[in-house]
Amino acid sequence: MMNDRIFTLVAAFILLASSAINASHLSGAEFHFEHVSGNDYIISLALYRDCNGINVPSTVSVQMESLNCAINNNLTFPLTSGPTVVTSIPVAQTTCLGGVIQGYEEYIYSDTVTFPASCTDWHFSYGSCCRNAAVTNLVNPSSAGLLVESTFNSGVVNNAPIYFIDPIFYGSMGANFSVALGGFDPDGDQLVFSLAAPLDDPSAPIPFVAGLSTAQPLEILPGTAVSFSATTGQLNCVLSTAPQIVVFDVLVEEWRNGQKIATHRRSLQILPINLGGGQMLAPPIVNNLSNGSIVDAYTMEYTSAAQPFSFSMLFNDQDMGDVLTYNAAYSTLETVFPNAQVTSTNPNGNLNDLELSIQIPNPSPSLFSIIIEENNYLQQSFSYEIRAANTTNVHSVETKPVAVRIYPNPVAQTTTFEVRNAVYETLELTVFGMTGQLVSTQTTSSNHVLEFNRGDLPAGIYSFQLRGDAVLVNTGLLQLK
Repeated sequence: MMNDRIFTLVAAFILLASSAINASHLSGAEFHFEHVSGNDYIISLALYRDCNGINVPSTVSVQMESLNCAINNNLTFPLTSGPTVVTSIPVAQTTCLGGVIQGYEEYIYSDTVTFPASCTDWHFSYGSCCRNAAVTNLVNPSSAGLLVESTFNSGVVNNAPIYFIDPIFYGSMGANFSVALGGFDPDGDQLVFSLAAPLDDPSAPIPFVAGLSTAQPLEILPGTAVSFSATTGQLNCVLSTAPQIVVFDVLVEEWRNGQKIATHRRSLQILPINLGGGQMLAPPIVNNLSNGSIVDAYTMEYTSAAQPFSFSMLFNDQDMGDVLTYNAAYSTLETVFPNAQVTSTNPNGNLNDLELSIQIPNPSPSLFSIIIEENNYLQQSFSYEIRAANTTNVHSVETKPVAVRIYPNPVAQTTTFEVRNAVYETLELTVFGMTGQLVSTQTTSSNHVLEFNRGDLPAGIYSFQLRGDAVLVNTGLLQLK
């Protein structure tokens, strides 16, 4: 039954994917910077093509310029790696190896570049025309190009972030979709993530089709919402049951000592496939903490770096026949924390429940990812931030933090949101279930206090967004008892 559900794709999806057979387009791209010594860096450009597209070139041309230093160079990068099939499902089921699900290949172009001058405004860019006509979320995609870019300050030694996943990812139609679009920084720089429209050229964002936007670049089930974390790059939603091929960009900012030293644009593609069901839910909150506390669903704080930091989390799949497993090879938890101890169990013998018990002997501020597989087939990824208590959140580097007091929490029937150091004409609170569905919206004209009434919402863990005059003020969790 499970194999039938996995390998039987709906006809509409097959027709949609097959329209890409004659495509001459790339599906994703991103830059990477690795410091060698002095002013020398290995700069790489990763390109991703669908296996039905035309062949990639043997070299690529990358523009490198600085307005401050009046330098404009064209660099030629040779192909140094590839093709490598990239997928979060079994390779044999993709078109790269004769299967029916659209598959993708990675090609790496790189060279050692010596910065000719110390400039704070280096800009690297690569563009290619044109995008796949089968893309469903952009207006006239076959007339638009793909452009990726990075800014760089060569006055400081810097290595680019290590991303949790490749820019190509699969999801299950009509099911919960969780994907870790962020990464961690090897230099310890603070990272800030944001969704962005794809670019045709540096000044021309490609418009989304009607009903979609930067905040919601893909079709989702009615009554649900897209959530995205600027701190970890975590994206959660419930995908529509309709076939779609989705492209959008993620901007990754690197901050050091309060100064932005680099920005990287990642061009991504998401391909939902028909698995039927597949409702795996992210753990609403970590449990059994020692030497720390919970900030929100994806953020934890440790009290002492000299003591082990321990916690556990429970993953659940609503399909009773499904089996969840922890993929240690693709998760970055044990890369970021090599001495971490991870124990995986199935509570009460239920294979559709997976509990991870984690101990980090010497915690330090960082981001990490957890990869969970359904039936050794479809991967979902979850990103988390661990930080020292009483430190500034990376999402607060640009603006003065707004203090919000919430009392009481847990909530019996009502609770109060009190803004402590700002005044707004209106406050709006939106509350979401842990699968991303919008469950409540309440607005008040009070300049600093909002009273939330749970109404008939059942007990459980919910996430919220508090906005003041349409500006995001605070996010976090509510526990209704």
